[in-house]
Amino acid sequence: MSDKSVTIRVPRRVLRLGAVVVAVGVITASSVALASHTFNDVDDNNTFHEAITWLKEAGVTLGCNPPANTEYCPEDNVTREQMAAFMKRLAENRVVDAAELQGQPASDFTQDLVWVEASNSFTQWQMDSEEEATVTCPGGTLVVSGGSREEGTDIVLVDSYPEASRQGWVAQYQNSSGTEQTVNVVVYALCAKYSDKSPSAFQPAGADPDQG
Repeated sequence: MSDKSVTIRVPRRVLRLGAVVVAVGVITASSVALASHTFNDVDDNNTFHEAITWLKEAGVTLGCNPPANTEYCPEDNVTREQMAAFMKRLAENRVVDAAELQGQPASDFTQDLVWVEASNSFTQWQMDSEEEATVTCPGGTLVVSGGSREEGTDIVLVDSYPEASRQGWVAQYQNSSGTEQTVNVVVYALCAKYSDKSPSAFQPAGADPDQG
């Protein structure tokens, strides 16, 4: 059987339409390739590409070369002021849903938040010695967080941590003034009542990771 060649004539308008379709396909493919890079200096092979893309899409980071902001500068250090901007955007954009804990509403764990403060006075405080200032949570509540502020000079905060029983907060100071003095330290704490729905949600502390 002999081969036969067949000639098909295609109108020029159809050829022109086909060229347009091919061109659109090329443009679309190029757009997809470019869209995969959130920043010019973070390509698909970067180990943290997905995480950096998430930061950008969530509005947590804008870029490191304003006003263009086409780069992320992935190997640069983050300053404290940049960290403040990240945290502010993270909170204002409500990127992380903190309303649930392990899939359960936060109300199943805590309720009745209480802010408490206590003033501690150290009279004739000897030089180079240490003193502890404390605040106690109201009955039926446990400490969530805390801190302190000093009303004096040349005293050093040595440590700040929750009591082992979680019933209060402790601030430990040292008198580094070189002489005895009278100082006032205010210790504050955020306390909360933990519901009966989750008795294991808050256990008394042993070796507390928050210390220091």
